[in-house]
Amino acid sequence: MTELPALELHVGDFDGEGTPDLATIEPSEGDFIVRFWRNEGMGEFSPGGQLTLDQGHVEGRVPQLASLDADGLTDVVAFEIAQTQGRVLSYINDGQWGVLPPVETDIMGAGEPWASVILADLDSDGLDDALAEPYGSSGTLHALENAGDGAFEVSPSTIESAEGCWMTNWTKLPAYSAFTGGVVFVPGDCSGVEHSELTVVVAQQGGDTLSSKVATSGSAPGATAAGDFDGDGEVEVLVWDRVAQNFELFRADFLGALDPLSTLTLTELCPVCSAPAEGAANVQLAAGQLDGDPADDLVLSFNSSMHIGSNPLTDAPIWVSTSERAGPILRQLVLDVDGDGADDILVSDDSNEFTHCLLNRY
Repeated sequence: MTELPALELHVGDFDGEGTPDLATIEPSEGDFIVRFWRNEGMGEFSPGGQLTLDQGHVEGRVPQLASLDADGLTDVVAFEIAQTQGRVLSYINDGQWGVLPPVETDIMGAGEPWASVILADLDSDGLDDALAEPYGSSGTLHALENAGDGAFEVSPSTIESAEGCWMTNWTKLPAYSAFTGGVVFVPGDCSGVEHSELTVVVAQQGGDTLSSKVATSGSAPGATAAGDFDGDGEVEVLVWDRVAQNFELFRADFLGALDPLSTLTLTELCPVCSAPAEGAANVQLAAGQLDGDPADDLVLSFNSSMHIGSNPLTDAPIWVSTSERAGPILRQLVLDVDGDGADDILVSDDSNEFTHCLLNRY
């Protein structure tokens, strides 16, 4: 199988073939280099070209991938850090492994400069919207609605989020998980702040946005995943707490609320998992559809172990542990690589410089 650079990987359909391709985005001599990897099937990827984005436009913030228009191709979006106004730069996919000149949208009154941005389809129209947090905002967010042509429009109301700090420069985005019509996220680490809240945001077409802050039972939520894990048609949200070392289970509703259901230890959720040494686990969560039934499945990794839970919140969950990775797992992505309708797993660890594809054999 193809070995890919173990950089921050991004996923999208760049060539319109209906299977996920990959991209890496990295700084290089004052610019950002976007390298595309074409999905050849069966876990194989080949170079699909590259492009250069002027870092002067994005001021050190890593560009992200998004669906900006209705052509089904994945695009590139960057958010300019300015002193007087926010600016979105939308690079529309040209269908030839490149992008068109950017569509620039000035966003006045959205709080400047911006610290970080989450992209998610908040209004279920098939296009990615944005949640932006300005510096010094004290937890105030701004919803930016995708207009469908690469332009964004700021929501008329601001959103109060859980207290915390988001991405600054090259640190990671906060842990978050999108679900149909919404997104739930955990604020990132910030010195002197104990995080005891989550934020869930849902939106309707036309810019009406609902949000809530939800208290957790622990003091340091650090990973989250959302999906229909029991097959009942409702969205459940799992949150891992780094200090309490347990999971809290919530149910999401269409009004932007999370209702607490239960608290589970690691071994209660995953019977084949062994309890990690205190403070040693770097838990990562990802939802996916691994076996074709109505319930979503869960990929749970910590340290160098990966565990796959089919229907994890039903009365008869099936858990499988993969072989130990050579080093601590850095990142996992759950997606249908080979187009067979079942999700596969891309995983990278710190033992070498590559990312590996684990094809689903259910």
